[in-house]
Amino acid sequence: MPTTQSGLYLLLGPDRYRKRQRVRAIAEALHLNLLDRDETSAHQLTAATLMQRLRQQPIASSRRLVILDEAHRLDRPCVEVLQACGAKQHDRNDVILLTDVEIGTTHPLRALWTQATIERFSWLSPAEVGRWIHQQVTTAKKRIAEAAVRDVIQAFGADIA
Repeated sequence: MPTTQSGLYLLLGPDRYRKRQRVRAIAEALHLNLLDRDETSAHQLTAATLMQRLRQQPIASSRRLVILDEAHRLDRPCVEVLQACGAKQHDRNDVILLTDVEIGTTHPLRALWTQATIERFSWLSPAEVGRWIHQQVTTAKKRIAEAAVRDVIQAFGADIA
């Protein structure tokens, strides 16, 4: 899976499980060593600490992956750092911003809309959940009855991971 030109991803929506699957897919595509994966909650960052993370060189891989959870909590100076570093840092870092919150038109993250690859992870529809259950069960070389699929969806809704 290729990275974006800027190496900046914004993964939006409440389905954390599928967002985490996407993060794993990006990391696998980059052939990252665990030493080159940096994950933190955005509320812990200041513009200076974010800049330090973005300036770090890869240790055991050709690139680094910086993952910022709760990205909606980034303040304007942090977003400005991401904007300013976008063109300069993409040769060695990829940045993934994760948020469960819908980003309004006045939110500071909107400034990254044109630079980022934006992917949405809303809850699956009942039909999609059914297909997902069948896929998981088939992968495990098991079978499941349609009535059982309906029972699982009834009990857990779209958040069944």
